Amino acid sequence: MKRIRDELGDFNFEEGEPEDDGVKLTKKPLLNFYDGSQYSGEWGHTGKRHGKGKQVDKRGSIYEGYWKNDMKQGKGRFIKSVGDYYVGDWSEGKRHGEGLHSFHNGDSYHGNWFKNMAQGEGTYHWGDGRVYTGGWLYNVKEGFGGQDWPNGEKWVGWWANNLENDTKGVLTKKKPQGDSMNGEWRHGKWIGGSGVMTLPDGNRYEGEIKGKNRDGYGTMHFKDGATYQGGWKKNHMDGHGTRVNENGKTQMGLWERDKLVEEHKDDGKKKKGKRK
Repeated sequence: MKRIRDELGDFNFEEGEPEDDGVKLTKKPLLNFYDGSQYSGEWGHTGKRHGKGKQVDKRGSIYEGYWKNDMKQGKGRFIKSVGDYYVGDWSEGKRHGEGLHSFHNGDSYHGNWFKNMAQGEGTYHWGDGRVYTGGWLYNVKEGFGGQDWPNGEKWVGWWANNLENDTKGVLTKKKPQGDSMNGEWRHGKWIGGSGVMTLPDGNRYEGEIKGKNRDGYGTMHFKDGATYQGGWKKNHMDGHGTRVNENGKTQMGLWERDKLVEEHKDDGKKKKGKRK
């Protein structure tokens, strides 16, 4: 608690002073409540906390800021005894407006609030280095946003209920080695689209993807220097395509499960391959 107060310094009442609401204010000595909390500050003529004030509860948590009719209202700072703190806007005793909440586990959220919930635009920093900036609804990621990982991976697109969403658009995942997947997601699972994939064997694919498979039209850059451009089906060269080997030899025609079954020569003639 002391460390946090030392880091934050004194609360500046002048920065968030509200407009005069016409309520006559008086300042009274420290008051002890039955629940063990203590309040010092201003009071309204109705006998309720109103204006500038500081309250310490029985657990040692401290609120410093503005009050209205016995509720936190306007600018204020709340430091919890467990090590969390919030600095920002309040309305009717709840975080509402813009503010920063720092959690004792190292996480923090800075952005818009609605009745104690992250809602609107905001940025969440996790203690492990992840960062999300974008839309929020009822404390979960909702709407357009981007999330970064410490390893350089980045997801950008539409989210729903904390998961990548397929109903509002596409989401792009980018990895530090340059891989990316751009397409539809449902409940956090890839449905389909296009992307760039680096395979465990060192080969690199650019093209259409369905599920987790290379499927549709795409290009494979093999690590030995060869390339294939054409149709794919369930991770196999399948359909019309052209392969250029590392020595420059070209094979063009119809492929089935990585085998050339009907070769097309430059003169337009067809040559049957072997089907297996």
